[in-house]
Amino acid sequence: MVMPKVQQEPSHGSYVWRGGTKIDLSKEDDRFTVIVSKPEKLEKIAGLSGVHEIEPLGPNVYKVKTTCTECDHAMAMIRSENVNVVAHHAYSPQGMEGTIYYLTGEIAIQFKAEATPGRVEQLLDKYKVNLVLTYGEMPFTCLVAVTADSNENPIKIANRLAEEQEVTYAEPNMINRFQLMYMPTDEWFPRQWHLHATADKPFLVKTASVFAPEAWDVTKGDRRIVVAVIDDGFDLTHPDFQGPGKIVSPKDYVDGDLEPLPPVRTGMQSTAIGGKK
Repeated sequence: MVMPKVQQEPSHGSYVWRGGTKIDLSKEDDRFTVIVSKPEKLEKIAGLSGVHEIEPLGPNVYKVKTTCTECDHAMAMIRSENVNVVAHHAYSPQGMEGTIYYLTGEIAIQFKAEATPGRVEQLLDKYKVNLVLTYGEMPFTCLVAVTADSNENPIKIANRLAEEQEVTYAEPNMINRFQLMYMPTDEWFPRQWHLHATADKPFLVKTASVFAPEAWDVTKGDRRIVVAVIDDGFDLTHPDFQGPGKIVSPKDYVDGDLEPLPPVRTGMQSTAIGGKK
């Protein structure tokens, strides 16, 4: 007899909510964060086996570099009674290569209008989080910090809070870092000064570009995004504009038709930039 497969619910630590969007996560295995307020604690961590580098990310928040074979052991030692420091895994959003989320230990929560002060206090006590800041009256948004008694990291606590009836949203306060990893292989890319100017040349300064590689490290785009460009004409025969959905609702406001072709070739770059994905 073949038993039907039971669909498992995703782990509370396998995703995160950001701006109302659910993002699936992958755990980084060569780095993590520690929350340290005392310099002597930081010195103690630096001397532990498996800790190769420590870098500040924010107030009392530090990134610890390790290796995939030493990560779990290093975190266990940091969490032990001998050191007694909070340590959190780092995560990367699936499908967003080069982006890394570092946890700070804080969670932003917005409660619904029906949440009474007593119920808010019950929820904070239920998840063993400390109130850091409040923004406005009831219903209000607040910033809380997880504690050792929370027994779970901020992502899991935030996701559990988000499921509470009185909560509008609960999102962990994270520090984003982007690794420079993407550069087009197109042989013509070095000539595209408007995308990436690298040196001062006649009639050109290296800051006179849109810093496209830096933007591509955040995201390489999405076909759902529509870019509006206003100019005196567009070369719609350009190869970058060929394909379904590349041109949306063209309009020539001079001739009143749907073909805003240029009367003369000007060499301007705005349309070509808009056509790149």
